[in-house]
Amino acid sequence: MMDFLQYLFEPTPTEPFTLYIPVLIVCGILFVGSFFVPYFYKNNQTLKGLIRYFPGRLRLSAILMLLYLGVRYQELPFLSMNFFFYLIIFIFLVFLAKLLYILLRKYPKAKIVVRKKPSSAKNSEYSKYLPTAKKKKKRKR
Repeated sequence: MMDFLQYLFEPTPTEPFTLYIPVLIVCGILFVGSFFVPYFYKNNQTLKGLIRYFPGRLRLSAILMLLYLGVRYQELPFLSMNFFFYLIIFIFLVFLAKLLYILLRKYPKAKIVVRKKPSSAKNSEYSKYLPTAKKKKKRKR
């Protein structure tokens, strides 16, 4: 147990960090993918409302990982601890777990609740709540 804690909280890790390239690839995929996620739910308003913060969280995870890689490459004491790497991975996994919860639990329920819009606003009971255009007044000359 003490070896594991010493491994996590060692101020300057002595073991070489061999995950630079894989973590850079994952960061690139997360960052670029965060810009394409909105296109998947562009036409689905229910899903758009439920996961509107997910692209920003993907970018945050990618930026945190890149920041850690820079600190680890420079071998800065205390900031290059393995604890921070595992903390960033944990935060990313929490984001993913929340997304899966939303997609598997909340989205099917919210999809049922959403009603279709009335086909013609003039004939529906909702038309009295819609804004109307102002009547134009004729000017006297």
